[in-house]
Order: sequence, then C-alpha cells, then structure tokens
Amino acid sequence: MSFERALKNEASRVRQVFANANAPRMHLSINVEGSCDHGDLVITFNVGEGSWSGEHVKGHNIDQCITEYFRRKGWERDNNAILIPYFEPED
Repeated sequence: MSFERALKNEASRVRQVFANANAPRMHLSINVEGSCDHGDLVITFNVGEGSWSGEHVKGHNIDQCITEYFRRKGWERDNNAILIPYFEPED
C-alpha cells in the first residue's frame, strides 16, 4: 500500500470517529521532524474539531490524542453549571 493510500485510510478512520461523536468538523495534522542523517523521527499528531479552534490535542500517538480530545470535550460538557428553571406552583 502506498504512503498516500495509508494516510487517506487513517484520515478516514479519524473522520469516522469524529462523525460518531457528532462533531461538526475535524482537524488532523501530522508533523514529522528529525535528522536527515540518522536517529529517530519524531512524529506529532494534532487533533481537534477545526483548524481555527484553540481546542486541540498534540501527541505522539494518534489514538491517545483522539481519546484525550474527547475526554476534554466530555469534561467540559459534563461539568458546566446546570441551569434548572424555577416555576411558581399553580394554586
């Protein structure tokens, strides 16, 4: 399988994860750095809902980045103040 095909397959998998979570958009960027002569290459994934949003998770394992991103989103949703309306009882 070509590099481009493997990358498209992985991007499609990530898109499906975001779609299953009802996210309106997704952002996935991959950065690779390292020496041209020798040594390890450092691969960093950046995952979020949109390229303009400040809500991204960066890391070296794509699945852990996705899990952490949705954990943070769930925490924000689950820990917001609950607004309970008050109604005067009818007599």
